[in-house]
Amino acid sequence: MRFPQYWASAQTEILVDDRRFAIDIWRSSDDSQSAAVLAAREAAEAMRGRSPRAERPGCYGYGDHPLREEVLTRIQDERGREVAVISRNKMGCRVLNTHHALFVDIDYPTHHPSLLEQLKIKVDHWLGHPILPTLRNADEAVALERVMHLVRRHPDWQFRAYQTYGGMRVLLGHALFEPTDVTTLQIMDELAVDPLYRQLCIRQRCFRARLSPKPWRCGSPLAPGAFPRQSPNQREDFAKWLGQYQRRSAHRAVCRLIGIYGAGTVHPQLQAIVQLHDDATGVGEAWPLA
Repeated sequence: MRFPQYWASAQTEILVDDRRFAIDIWRSSDDSQSAAVLAAREAAEAMRGRSPRAERPGCYGYGDHPLREEVLTRIQDERGREVAVISRNKMGCRVLNTHHALFVDIDYPTHHPSLLEQLKIKVDHWLGHPILPTLRNADEAVALERVMHLVRRHPDWQFRAYQTYGGMRVLLGHALFEPTDVTTLQIMDELAVDPLYRQLCIRQRCFRARLSPKPWRCGSPLAPGAFPRQSPNQREDFAKWLGQYQRRSAHRAVCRLIGIYGAGTVHPQLQAIVQLHDDATGVGEAWPLA
C-alpha cells in the first residue's frame, strides 16, 4: 500500500497557452520530512516553465502518485506487517485501505427523478427514511446476478453483498487477493467495476472501502482545505468542520448487508477486517444510507 508518512510541497511556474501560472508540487517520502522536501523541490524545478502533460484522472482525481490522504490508523497483523490503513480522503470521509481484502463498489446508473419522485425524496428526508435512487430494485437485480454468476462458478467461495446509497459493495471474504493479480482483475471485470477504481487499486496496491458517509448526504459541506493542513487557521477550520461532520453523520450508515453467498467462510486473516468494516459502516443498524 502506498501511504507515505511525510509530505512536502514546493511552488513552481508552469506555462499554459503562453501564460504562466504558479502551482504547488507535492511529493512524499517514507524516510523523513527532509527527503519529502527535497523531492518536492526537485520535481518543482524539473517542471518549471514547462507545459503540464495532459492528465485525465477522471471523477476520482487519481493520478500516478500516492494519494495525499491523512493516515488515521495503521493496522498490523500479529507479525507486525501492515495489513490495512484507515485514511481520510479529500471529501473528509474515512476510508479503509486493505492489501488483501477484495472490496469493490458497483455504482448504478444515474437516475434523474421526476417531480413526484423529488417530492417523495424530500418527504423521506424529513421523516428520516432511507433516501435511495429510484429504480434501485432493477439495478440491484442486475448487479446481484453478476455476483451469482460468480457464485455458481465458484460455490466454495464467499461473496458478501452490501447495499450502498448509490449501488452495491461486494467483498470476497474467503481468501486473500492481490490488487494486481490476474484473477482479481477478472473478477472486477465480471462485476462491471468502475475502470478508474480498478486502476486505483493497481496504483495504490490496495483495495478501498469508504467507512463514513459522504458529507453532502448528511447536510455537511466538504472538508475545508487539503491535507496536510499546514497553518493554524487551516487546522482550526478543519477541526470545526470535523466536529460538525461527526455530529451530522452520526446515525447514518454506509452499507446494509444484502446477503452472504457461497459456502466459503471468512479467511482467518480477514476476520478482523470484515468486523471492522461492518461495525464502522453501520451494517447492523437501521439507519438511512449516506
